[in-house]
Amino acid sequence: MFKTNRKSTFYQRVILLATVVLSAIPCTAPAAQKTFILTAAEVSGSGAAVLSLNFDLSAAQVTIVRSTDEKTIVRAEVVYSDTQREPTFTAGSDNTTFSATFSSGLPASAETDAPEQHWTIALGPSAVPTDLSLSCAAVTGAADFGGLLLRSWVVLCQKSTLTFDWSSPVPAMIQVAIVAASASSLTLQHLGNARCDAAGVLCSTTEVRCNLSGSLSEGNHTMTIMMLGGNADLVIPASVAAAVTARSFFSRVSVAGDGWKQRYRLPMHQGYVTDDYLSQTTMVTFDMTALGSQILITRESR
Repeated sequence: MFKTNRKSTFYQRVILLATVVLSAIPCTAPAAQKTFILTAAEVSGSGAAVLSLNFDLSAAQVTIVRSTDEKTIVRAEVVYSDTQREPTFTAGSDNTTFSATFSSGLPASAETDAPEQHWTIALGPSAVPTDLSLSCAAVTGAADFGGLLLRSWVVLCQKSTLTFDWSSPVPAMIQVAIVAASASSLTLQHLGNARCDAAGVLCSTTEVRCNLSGSLSEGNHTMTIMMLGGNADLVIPASVAAAVTARSFFSRVSVAGDGWKQRYRLPMHQGYVTDDYLSQTTMVTFDMTALGSQILITRESR
C-alpha cells in the first residue's frame, strides 16, 4: 500500500511538472488568409464616372505593387490570425461613383506592437478616373504607384513607417496629392514621375524625405508644406528651378546646392529662388510653414 501511494504521488508530480512546462510554451495562433479582387468589369459595368479606391489599414505590414493585369484593378491578399480582427472588402455604386474599401476591420488594440495582418496589394489599370486614399495607423511597408492612372492621391497616417515610390511616369498628371501624418516616418521617391500640379504635406512630429526626381512636366508646380515638429529633407533635380517662401517659428528653413540666392530675410519670414527661375520651363514653388521643425531643400548639382 505504501509503495502504491508513493508511485501515485510520483506520477502526480510528473503530470503537474509537464502542465507547468507546457503552459510556458507560447502558442501560435493559426493563420488565416483572404483574397479580395476588384475587377475592371465590375467598375465599368456600373456606369460610374469615378472610382473611389480606399484602403483603411491598421496594425499591419503592407506591400503595394503595380500589376499589368488589365482585367483586375485590385488584388489584395491578406494573411492574419483567425483569433484576431478579420479584414473586409466592401464595394458599391451610386451611378456616379463606384466606391471600393479594403479594411483591416475593427481598430487594432493600442498595445499592439507587431503587425497583426500582412497585406500584399497589386494595383492594375482602371479606365475610370480614380481617387485613391490610404489611411494607416501603426503600419509599416512600401508602395509603388509608378505608371498608375490616378486623379487624386491622399494619404493619412499615424505612427507609421512608409515608403512611396513612383518608379515610372504616370500617364496623366495627378491633380492633387496630399499627405497628412503624425508621429510617422515617410519617404517619397521619384515624386517627379507623379507629375503633380499641386502637392501638400501636413505633418506633426514626423520625419519626411522626399525627392522630386523623374519626369516632372513643364509648368509651375506648387508644393505646400506645413510642419509642427519633425524634419523634412527635400531634393530637387538640377533641371528644375525653384522658389521658396518660408514662415518659420522656432524653426530652421535652409537651402543647399547650386544656384540659390536669397530674395529677402525678415524675422520669421524668408524667401529663396534659384538664379534660373525665369528661364527654366519646369519650376516648383515651395510654400512652407514650420513650427519647431527643420526643413532643408537641396538642389542637385548641374
